[in-house]
Amino acid sequence: MIIVFLIIYIGFILNQLNSINKQLHKRLSENTRQPLNVVLFNKTIIKLASNINHCLKLEEKRRLDSINEQKQFKELISNISHDLRTPLTSVKGYQQLLQKSDLDKEQLHNLQIAQKSTDELGNLIEHFFEYSYLITSNIKPNLEKINISNLIVECVLSYIGVLEKKI
Repeated sequence: MIIVFLIIYIGFILNQLNSINKQLHKRLSENTRQPLNVVLFNKTIIKLASNINHCLKLEEKRRLDSINEQKQFKELISNISHDLRTPLTSVKGYQQLLQKSDLDKEQLHNLQIAQKSTDELGNLIEHFFEYSYLITSNIKPNLEKINISNLIVECVLSYIGVLEKKI
């Protein structure tokens, strides 16, 4: 009698473990956030399911925190690129005013060096702005099939005029 009871109890435990496995698989495949449910009143299995649910909640919280941090980082980069443009525009304006005034040769040389550095900084800020735009926008590439043979033939044919002139 005890052996039959133990076999039935082991069957229930295996059934419950199988149910937990199916619930985990369903959670992964359907991307749901449903916690694990346990039917059998076994303290060990209940504690196991509780710990798994706790781990799943922590993982979800960390994932959401990561998404929020990424969003804040992208906004920060976008704000920085905008904030850098304003004072740079002001500096360029003052340089243009100085250029129109009477400057001696050395002052004009120094102004040209400053303008060159300002232009380089402007280019860097522009690249930074483009980068911030690319990471904040959700641009999806438009993939399409092409016939590479036709593309190569078109490229070669476009240079026939140049080749004929060279020959």
